[in-house]
Amino acid sequence: FNLSARDGRPLAVFFEQSHCLECDTFHQKVLSQPIVRSQVEKLTVVQLDLWSDTPIITPDGRSTTARVWAAELGVGFAPTVVLFDASGAEVVRLEAVFQTFHTQGIFRYVLERAYERQPSFQHYLSEHANHLREQGYDVDIWSYDRPVSRDGIAIVPD
Repeated sequence: FNLSARDGRPLAVFFEQSHCLECDTFHQKVLSQPIVRSQVEKLTVVQLDLWSDTPIITPDGRSTTARVWAAELGVGFAPTVVLFDASGAEVVRLEAVFQTFHTQGIFRYVLERAYERQPSFQHYLSEHANHLREQGYDVDIWSYDRPVSRDGIAIVPD
């Protein structure tokens, strides 16, 4: 995998491992949701086995393996998603299975480059939730399948 190739989009690197209940939960309950998929589709996404010797070229152009790079980044939990801006600089990471609203929010945070005006992801997420509520949506940060809804029906807001 050549992660230094630039296509103008932010990069999301999913570090996972086999026989990982948390990874399965992340895929089945969170990444399967339309509100999350709508954000992931806007990213360049690479899925790596945390322990593999798969050869890669890092965003800064170095040749290494997934295992070595994960150790250099300090990735010690699966799943971990490391998000890089379009220039290859790390912006933020998910180091656990987050709920659906938080996960779509972190992808949106990077895609909108909101970190440039709001360095706190938590403040950004609170502002985003309040903005949706002002538009008449229900926001449930603990729900997997209806994080944003109207009249009980899950929606994908713009």
